[in-house]
Formats: sequence, C-alpha cells, structure tokens
Amino acid sequence: MAQKPILLKSVVVIVFAGVVGFGLFKLIQSRQPKTRVAQKNDATANDDHSQNSKKALKTGHTKKVAEQSIKARMAYADQIFDPTHEQTGLLTPKLGDKPIVLQTFCLAPDGNIWACVGGSYLYMTPDEQFIKLKQEAPPMIQVYSPNQELVKQIDLPFTATAINFDSAEQVFYIGGEGYLAKISLAGKIIKRSPAPKVKNLARLKQQIGKQLKDDRQQMIDLNQKQQKRLNDRVAALRTKQKTAPLSKIDQKRLQSYSKRLVEIKSQFNALQQNTVTQAKIEETFRDRLIVKAIAIAENYLFVALLADDNYNYEVFRVNKEFGQAQKILSDMRGCCGRFDVKADGDDLWVADNIFFRVVRYDKNGKRLDAFGHKSTTDQHGFGGCCNPMNLQVLGNGDLLTAESSIGHIKRFSPSGQLLSYIGQAKIAGGCKNVAIGFDQQRNLYYMLSQDEHSICILRPKQ
Repeated sequence: MAQKPILLKSVVVIVFAGVVGFGLFKLIQSRQPKTRVAQKNDATANDDHSQNSKKALKTGHTKKVAEQSIKARMAYADQIFDPTHEQTGLLTPKLGDKPIVLQTFCLAPDGNIWACVGGSYLYMTPDEQFIKLKQEAPPMIQVYSPNQELVKQIDLPFTATAINFDSAEQVFYIGGEGYLAKISLAGKIIKRSPAPKVKNLARLKQQIGKQLKDDRQQMIDLNQKQQKRLNDRVAALRTKQKTAPLSKIDQKRLQSYSKRLVEIKSQFNALQQNTVTQAKIEETFRDRLIVKAIAIAENYLFVALLADDNYNYEVFRVNKEFGQAQKILSDMRGCCGRFDVKADGDDLWVADNIFFRVVRYDKNGKRLDAFGHKSTTDQHGFGGCCNPMNLQVLGNGDLLTAESSIGHIKRFSPSGQLLSYIGQAKIAGGCKNVAIGFDQQRNLYYMLSQDEHSICILRPKQ
C-alpha cells in the first residue's frame, strides 16, 4: 500500500499550477485524493533533497540522484541530531526468487515480522498515468524471523493494506478492499466481515460515478469561464492597439494572455475527450474500500477509511467482533492518500500530517491534546512535505513517529516530550506509507521503504 518494474502505490503529488482550472484538469486525469495536496498552502515546503529525488524521477537518473539525496540527508541528520540507531539491513519479501509487492507490516510479540504482501496494486507508466490494477501474486501474509528467514505464508481472501496486533487477545487484525479480518498467531482466519459503511456497495459505486461526472462538468465550466476572461483581455488589448502602439507592458500582457489561452483551449479539448469511464469508476471505488489503518484500543477497534462523498477521511469505532460501528471522526485530512491512526487504552492517536502534529482523541472523537510543529532543524518538529506520516504506540504509552521522504524515527512521551531521536531510515523522497515497528527485546527498529518494497532495519549505533 513502485517496485522494481515502475510500480507506485502512492498517489502522484499534484500542485496547482497557477490557476484552478489547470489543477482541476490534472485532478480528473489522476487519482482523486491528490486534491488535499493541491490545496495545501505550504506545498513548497519540501526539503531540497526531496525535490532532487522528485526531479530525478523525470530526468531518467532516478537511482543515482536518489542515492545521492539519501546520503546527503543522512549526513545532514547526523550533524544536526544525535541518533541512537542506524540502518544496517533491509528485509525484502520474495515469492520464490522474485521480490513481491509489500503493502505494510507489523511485529508479533516474538519479534517475527508479519508482512502483508501480494494482492492488487496500481501500475504506473513513465508518463505518470495510472492504467489499471494488476496482481502478480495472490494476497498473503509472509512471516519472517528477526534473522530474515521466511517462517510461513498465510493465504488471504483480500489484499491487506492495514495490520495491527492485539496483545490482549493475541490476535492480528487486518483490513483492506472493504473487509476486516481477525487472524490467530497460528495463521487461522477467525472472523471476516465487511468494513464499516461498505454494506451497500452498489449504492457506493453509483455515488462515485455521479461525483466523478459532476467533478468533470465543474472543470469544464471553469475552463470555459477562463477562456472567456482571457478572450476579453486579448480583445481589449487588440482594440487598444488599433489606435496607438502598445506599451512594452501591454505587449508582454498580450503575449502572455495569448499563450495562456492556447493552453486553456488545449486543456478544454482534453477534458472533452476525458470522459468518466467505468474503469475510472472502478479505480475510485477501490480507493474508497481501502482500509487505511486499524488501531486496537482496549475495548474497541478504530478503522480509518476514505469518505464516500469527498476525499477526506473518516474514523469508525467498532467492537472486536466488527459490530456496532459508529463514526467518531470525519473530514480528516491526509496528504497524498496517507492517514494513520493508533490507540492507547481507549484513546485514539492520529498522525495529522497536513499540520505537522500528532493529535489525541477520546473514544467518541473529542479532541484531548496535541503536539508537534514544522521544523527541519529542531528535533521536536517534523520536516518534509507533510509529517509525521505514521505512528506506533509502545507498551508503556510512548509514541514512535515516522517521517516519510526524510526517514526520521523519533520517540515521544504521551505528553509530547521528545525522549530520543532514534535514527534515519534510507528511504526515497515523496509522501508514502512508512509503517514502523519496534522489537524491544532485540532493540531493533523497522520502517517500511515503499519504493523498494522492503523493510529497513535499524540497530544501535556502535
């Protein structure tokens, strides 16, 4: 939930380019959740190293420049911070001798790594256009020992995009593709149930089709308004030109308006051809069914899903048999299709990545407190485009935060006091799932590297 062929599970980051119409045009071409990024006022806050990595993707020198960017970030972090751990290894799940799609992972009490692999993913062409869902391997969980040896494989009935362990019941909970399931440590599926709000799938698909068509028409209307405004400006300058030579400023304006008008008309033609197909509806429908995160509270589960009627997120509270669903949070924003939650007792922690903070809620969705701010040089703050991206609550209540693009792992007290800067995983730039885990017995930290479909392993510095 960008692999050795050109695979990306994360959505393409799109920034509004000057005018709303162009941004909206790009929106209909690609996956809908990008609007959250496009609307961010601080989208230019990406650090220079992340920008270099993104630029490399378009120049054909991705691997070389990305490696240079990672090395530069690591050196910078070592100068500014005082890490306790460093990356020493990489676990890459495989099926046979070939790497397999890695969606996410979670640690078991014995230190084994439960990796959700296989299943469906989106294949992206070099020109950054999603074409269709593919599945090269069936969905499964691969269990690896701390020594990276494959212990067992567990076949799954759906692609798991979220997983968490319930230490009280000694079971795993997984979610994905509109379903939740409970799995024993032995690998038996104890219970499976539809995720909250997905009871009427036909109605949901119908709503999605209508929304996509409404969005497209809105883009067409905005484009036509822009054409009229530019035509009027061009016409006014040409009329003025008939009576007297234009000033240098007006000449530049005429040239700029004329050029922009050609671009707007080209976008209009593309919009006319870009109809809402059934494939587009199916792709968006799949997005709405993906379980973004599962948090295990003392008496409940918290399940994060994409909303039906917009591109924000909702959090539902359900019992541990998946019943009595109640929506406790709505209109929650998350950058680039990323939204993570964890629980402590019956309280809920949210990685509020848009606002560079961690927020705590009670079981009914009442906000209790928060901590965090944006900073690239302050250990207490969070850097990159939008962080922290992922969380983990430890047994004593401490929180681990993971920052995408820059790979930072930090440990905080529940009150927000920075306890330690753990270290930096070697991950590529961009907003991605960076699930984390901590093996207390072996003092090992783990972070998901989505581009490599691998898990970074951090050990104490020597």
